Order: sequence, then C-alpha cells, then structure tokens
Amino acid sequence: MAVLTSYTQLDYQDSKTIGGDSNPTQAFVQTANGTPVTTGTIATPYGSNTVAKNMLFAVARVSSTVTAGVLTCADNINGAWTALPTIVLTGTTIAARAFYFLGGAGGATTVTVTNTGGSGTQTLDMTIGEWYGANTFDKNIQGTASSTTDPASGSVITGHKEICIGYAGIAGATVTWTNASDASYTVRTANTEVVSFSDKLNIAAGTISFTDHETGAAANSAAGLATFYAAGPNTQGTLLTTESSGPITVGQHRLIHISAKVNTNGANRCAISYTMGNSAATGGTPAPTPVNSSPFLLGDEGYIVDTGMYDQINLATLSAYNGASTIVYSVSLLSKF
Repeated sequence: MAVLTSYTQLDYQDSKTIGGDSNPTQAFVQTANGTPVTTGTIATPYGSNTVAKNMLFAVARVSSTVTAGVLTCADNINGAWTALPTIVLTGTTIAARAFYFLGGAGGATTVTVTNTGGSGTQTLDMTIGEWYGANTFDKNIQGTASSTTDPASGSVITGHKEICIGYAGIAGATVTWTNASDASYTVRTANTEVVSFSDKLNIAAGTISFTDHETGAAANSAAGLATFYAAGPNTQGTLLTTESSGPITVGQHRLIHISAKVNTNGANRCAISYTMGNSAATGGTPAPTPVNSSPFLLGDEGYIVDTGMYDQINLATLSAYNGASTIVYSVSLLSKF
C-alpha cells in the first residue's frame, strides 16, 4: 500500500484483488504541459513519478501548413495508449485527439505523441494528467467544431460514480481557458494552451456534459468529454481438474461469498477446496494450494466466509471430490468491517 499526497492508493484495480475499495474517493494527482515542437513527435514527462494503476490522460493537437496527420500516443513504461476519436477543426488542417491508459505500471513516466502521414510544417502540442480512482472507460462524446468561445461536447448518460474529463482544442494561437461556462469543472492545464482539459470528480450516475470557455476572440474550436469509473470488486475464473486459483487477496475482516458450478449445462454439484493466508502487507504467508485434507464447500449452494485476520483465499477443484471436471467460480465481497 503506497501513500500518495493526501489519499491512500488501494489495490481495487487488480483482477486478483477484490478486498480494496470499489468505491474510491477519486482524486486529481498531477498535470504537465508540453512545449510545442515542429517535429513528428512531442515528449512530455510527468513532474513526479506516476503511481501504478492510476489513470493517465492526454490531449494533443497537430497544426499543419498543408495536411494534418494521424496522432498516436505511448509512454516509456506501459507502451501504447488508447485513442479517442480525432476532432478535426472544421475548415482547417488542425486536429486534436485525446488518449488514456488504465491500470498501468507507475514510475518516471514520459508520454510521447507521434504524428504520422501529415505534410507541410507540423506543429505538435500536448498536455497530460494523472488521476486516482478509475480503472474502466465508460463514455465519450465529442462536439462539432465551430467558431465559438464556448465549445461544447454534448451529453452522455453514465451509470457509475465517475471521473469526468472535458477537453478542448482550438485552431488559433494560445488562449486562456476558464471554466466560466460550467463552474462544476476545474481547469487542470496551464491556462494559455491550444489544448486544455478540465475535470469533475466523484460524480453520481446521470446525464453529464461539458462546455469549455476561452477568453479570446471566437475561433474554430471543439470540445469532448470522457468518463471513467472504478469497476469491481468481484472476481471470477475457471479451474481445471487439480488446478488452483492462486492466492486471491480479499482483505482482512471481510465477508465474502463463494459460489461455483461445473462448467457444463448438466449437473452442477461440486466441491471447492480452499485455504486462507496473508499477503505481504498483512503477514507474508500466502494462502497455500489446497490439498485433499483442506476444507471444502459445496459450490452450487454458495458459501460465506469471514476472513478475520486473513486477507487471502486460494480455491481449487480436486479430483478426489469432483473427478475430472472443469469448475467455474465467483468470489464476491459482501461487506467489510
């Protein structure tokens, strides 16, 4: 468990960890702005090391004297990022694009945006950010570019508590961006940029939209909106005969529900053997692989376990009880106390 600024980083994003916080208090961590370049790539480092599993986001813009190319994004630790659709600023050779990476490794991270296929003099600029509290992409919408001081994204309907990131690009020179058109957002980039993003955090499910505002003269600009949330905390898997799940970290003082069935449409009765143990954070003796003498439960009936001082469970299907069969299982967190 690592500590970053004023909140605790939890392992809720690990597919083998269900005991962390599936409803985290989302938080902005840091941002960094690139310096415009006239080459095919622009690289911008984060000012502080990123934290593993935090959400990373970038907005980039290319301005060409002839034809804008295609923007892609990657970092030196995690590789390629996921791209959102390109915004072409109507009637120009300028394009903006947002990117994100979820659940990656942390460290000294430099983000690189590359422009390919363009012609003429290419000017690249970018801004990047980091947030805690999301591991899943939800919705994206982008408005139509127009000559305005208030580009709008349009709206989406979300079903979770979300990190909402509104972003914008402009065809003109650098302008000052504010949140005057929607005070519920906080501007996170330097104010004088050709690209900008703002956020609002811990937003309940519902209809979300974004409208940016720039204080200069009306210019060709457009805005987009991307939303993210923390999925979990349940986990599931498939076990072949004599196979174990490996230690699944569920957290101390948890009530967890375990269920299982034979992976066919026939008879479902099966026995799931299990052991308990502790991760390095709580004792360092991992839950061992279950054997014939380990306790078992009837998976088709479901079973509730109080983890107590343990924080791991290891599941297995053994031929002594199930013969040669494949089992599917599910582990769900009921409560923590």
